[in-house]
Amino acid sequence: WRSHAHTLFLETSIPDWQTFWWYVTGAQFKSRMFTFTFNEIFFQRLPMLIKITIKEVHVFILLAWIGFVRKNIPLKTSIFLILIFLGNLFYALNYDISDIWVYLIPNYFIIFIYAGIGLNKLLSSINFHKKLLFIILPTLAATCLWYGYHFIQKEIYANPITQDAKQIKDVLNSVKSNAIILTDQYHKF
Repeated sequence: WRSHAHTLFLETSIPDWQTFWWYVTGAQFKSRMFTFTFNEIFFQRLPMLIKITIKEVHVFILLAWIGFVRKNIPLKTSIFLILIFLGNLFYALNYDISDIWVYLIPNYFIIFIYAGIGLNKLLSSINFHKKLLFIILPTLAATCLWYGYHFIQKEIYANPITQDAKQIKDVLNSVKSNAIILTDQYHKF
């Protein structure tokens, strides 16, 4: 285990197995796990995660539902995917961090697996010319528009460099010269 100070990698000193196990199990984050009450989970966290998921996968939810209902994959595989989905959702519901949407990425993969199965079911029931005209071309156009829209939104509204620069400028403009700025946002200032 590498643990010397002068390196480009994020490393830490691991002097014994207890410390190693502490890092591997995420013990440093234990205080943020399972902090919500039953009401908070069902009336705050679950609606928030549903909104985040709908925002990320949009129309693919309908295709995923078609793929899930049609059961075009083996039962054991379907049970495996459902258990991963539910387990990851349970973890995301109970973990108190600000960037929880990152923990939903495995769920998005599973939604898109079922969406692919649903799309395959729809396409297999239509002849080629109708597929091309009514499904494939509009799907390609919608996909390009969807990604273009999100790219523009990201560049205009969610560019962290622009937001950080604006915040730093606002802070510096709000104080007089020779001021000392104390902040807990050490990564920005």
